Amino acid sequence: MNELTQADSKMKPVQHLLAIVLIALLAACSVPKDEWVTFTSAAGNFSVRVPGAMQESVNVTSTPLGPIEAHVFTLQHGAYHYSITYTDYPVPHLAEANPVGAVEGEVLQTLEALGATISNKRDIFLDDAFGIQFRGTFPSVGNSDGAGVVAGRVYLNKTRPYQLVVVARTAQVDTATPQKFFDSFQWLSTPE
Repeated sequence: MNELTQADSKMKPVQHLLAIVLIALLAACSVPKDEWVTFTSAAGNFSVRVPGAMQESVNVTSTPLGPIEAHVFTLQHGAYHYSITYTDYPVPHLAEANPVGAVEGEVLQTLEALGATISNKRDIFLDDAFGIQFRGTFPSVGNSDGAGVVAGRVYLNKTRPYQLVVVARTAQVDTATPQKFFDSFQWLSTPE
């Protein structure tokens, strides 16, 4: 019996160490890491820093102008939902469009899709691409934890509009996280 007691007492420190390692691993898995990586879309002609791997989908919509492809990149990370969308419109249509009106229309569509009310917006530029930065709030939906916030930027780079949007289902979010996402967005090359 004495040998078992000695062996048991020698195993206790190992068991404690294993328990600590297991708890640390579980904690690391349950909390999203704040390690940002660079995501690049060669076809979309952009790169951006995000806190995880973005997923791509392509939606094709039939319109009187012909089929329009929207390339959507999304990531859910903690309280935030990140998305980037770029759309390929027929070139003659955009050549005739008012760039400011086109960008404002994209902002309004984003806000309407969420049922959001705009709280502020301002004109911005990324290189030569005109854009609008905006922020809004939207009401509680279903069983959500209350109202949410949406922050976004919309750019028109030559013939392609880009929407960068961060949505959080709670009004208690920091503004540094969406800003980090927006500020990291850049073109891979200047479109002709």
